[in-house]
Amino acid sequence: MRFLLFVLFIPTMLFAQGSDKEKVSPLARNWYVGGTLGPDFYYGDLNESKFLPKKSVSVAGSLFAHYHINDVVGLRFQLLIGGLNGSKPVLNTEGTTVDAAFSGLFTEFNVNTTINFSNLFSPHKPNRHFFVYGTVGLGYAVWFSKLLNKVYPSDSINLNTFVNSAVVIPAGIGAIYNINKKLQVSVEWTFRTFFSDKVDNTVGGYRFDIVDYLAFGFSYNLGGKPVKKKPNVNDYPYPVNPVVLSQPAPVRPRPQVETVAPMPSVPDEYVYKVQICAFNQHNYSADWIRKHYRVNQPVSREQEGTMSRYTVGDFSNMQNARVLRDEMVKLGIHDVFIIAYKDGIRHHTVTTE
Repeated sequence: MRFLLFVLFIPTMLFAQGSDKEKVSPLARNWYVGGTLGPDFYYGDLNESKFLPKKSVSVAGSLFAHYHINDVVGLRFQLLIGGLNGSKPVLNTEGTTVDAAFSGLFTEFNVNTTINFSNLFSPHKPNRHFFVYGTVGLGYAVWFSKLLNKVYPSDSINLNTFVNSAVVIPAGIGAIYNINKKLQVSVEWTFRTFFSDKVDNTVGGYRFDIVDYLAFGFSYNLGGKPVKKKPNVNDYPYPVNPVVLSQPAPVRPRPQVETVAPMPSVPDEYVYKVQICAFNQHNYSADWIRKHYRVNQPVSREQEGTMSRYTVGDFSNMQNARVLRDEMVKLGIHDVFIIAYKDGIRHHTVTTE
């Protein structure tokens, strides 16, 4: 029980660690939907073998929705339906060996947490396609089972048919392969403990009956809002407000569409670029950013320590930079702003009224 509480507490700690937007990739916060199919294996009072089941194999399938909270933690909702079979040779009251057997069907709904071990122990990489993960959760199952023959009526439930329900705790490990940005295939093994001894319609040696599930699955990415780092004045060693020189600036008419904050008095000394995003500890290439945000012109990358900043455009005229900034906003990149450069060095952020 202490181990279970510890495992359930892990996602809470990981969620807190992954809440910093600088540690979240643009692909996080996406919904995936899919299904699985594969064999399930029953372990209980009517199992011929504890480790190598021979007559306790059935078929199961599921539908699920999976939400990736960040690179490491996900939350999955699953509906699972599977068969139940079990058989065990025993001696009857006449001293002969017969098979005590049962069959049934179960339906389970569960909510489980997935922990991406690949991203947990190694920094996220945009070109990574293979992931290993663990899962643990909580579910509720309803099943129907019947005895095919009753060798010891006194030890059984004494019903030809039986319907019951119980809490289920699924836990396991799996692997995912990203075919592309939309499709995934996976394989997963889960150990599902039923808090009941009546799954096999027989009470006796096993306190909790168990069903293992070997799932082969696929999923489709429904998409989600990319997570981008918002500008933070603490990240910039340069002044955020425009620098106003002491000499008077030439009088120029202002555009009537939008009012601009006070401009430097000698604008020809500056070059203006539009910053579209910035990431800390994620070394995305400029070409990857251009394709991901669907930008139709070259993207430049600036590296300062662990901070990577990405810009588009190179203008000596502020108005042209503002037009490009508005085009980026129309593409859905809302955290964009204009940066002024002097002598090729980042100088200040340009703000609007």
